[in-house]
Amino acid sequence: SKATVSVLYWHTPLHCLRMTTRLAVVRKTTEQRRGCLQYPTLIEDSKSARRLGRFVKQARNTKGNKKHVTKSFEEAMKTVRMGPDTYQTAIEFYSQAQSSKAQSVFNKMRQSGYKATREHWTSLLKAYKNERDLEGALSCLKQMEHAGHAPDGHVYALLLSVAKRDANLLRKITNVMRSNGVELNMRHHNTILSSFTLLADVEQYLVKHRLFPDTVTYTIMARHVGNSGMLPLRDAMARRNIVPTIQWYEAAFTAMCKEPVAVFTELEALYIAMRQDKVPLTACVYSLYIRGASHSTNSVILTVMESLFSEALVQHRDCELLYDAMLCHYAALRNRGAARRLRSKLTYAGLEPSHRFLELYSG
Repeated sequence: SKATVSVLYWHTPLHCLRMTTRLAVVRKTTEQRRGCLQYPTLIEDSKSARRLGRFVKQARNTKGNKKHVTKSFEEAMKTVRMGPDTYQTAIEFYSQAQSSKAQSVFNKMRQSGYKATREHWTSLLKAYKNERDLEGALSCLKQMEHAGHAPDGHVYALLLSVAKRDANLLRKITNVMRSNGVELNMRHHNTILSSFTLLADVEQYLVKHRLFPDTVTYTIMARHVGNSGMLPLRDAMARRNIVPTIQWYEAAFTAMCKEPVAVFTELEALYIAMRQDKVPLTACVYSLYIRGASHSTNSVILTVMESLFSEALVQHRDCELLYDAMLCHYAALRNRGAARRLRSKLTYAGLEPSHRFLELYSG
């Protein structure tokens, strides 16, 4: 501190003057310290990018409204020095929901004199991909090629993902890839497979191109399998030594709950299998399992779901999906008293009820 340095400097014998001189070099006055605290500290570009990177991860893990994450990110941007790495992180952040904002940051970077690299162009293209803006993606691709960056396999994968609803455009993109010498890998094939709506079409495509399904392929297949075929599909994965992932189980529970009447025994068997595979239970899986069990009017199942709801709140405290799922269960049983208690619990937790929650509660 300044006081310690001053005491050492003025009240030290002459034979210790060399040591106190070194301390005096790094000394800062109180006025300088106060001045520094009044303004945000500008840090280097690489450190700024790492600092802002945590908001990108937070936005990816946040489902639904991301306004609070965006507000925190924009406040953090005011405290950093913008450079190529920081602009890259900013474009990556806005690419998840706001393509116009990502394009604005990209233009600001070029106006500041920084040259856009392949990574910048890819992040911008990802913004159009996430918003399914095909025209914007194709325009971005033309500008990228004009800037001297030839599209690679990753760029073509993004284009396929944007155009997967248009079979003719998918065919054109794959033909362009082959003409440019870019081989289709399993990621490209999975992007094309995700555009299919029937399981038979997926299986026919795999046989036609002589492909062996991987984890992503099985996740796509799980979206089209009914209640009775989900566990056999998991057994087929086990025969290929493929361990189901969180994404596979979320897709499986989602597909099973889309059935007109979700069979609780099959949901329970899938839940037990997930426990056996030691896959972490996400809030999405908890909510789908609880909501799927709402078709059963058994009081024992209600008790099990209430204990499961309490267990889920311990791991995912501020998740509105869990409250929606539990209220869906109470609404099916016409249990108004339990619904009122759940609403009070939601308010006590400091959470705002979702539109789904309010619709069920008023009904």
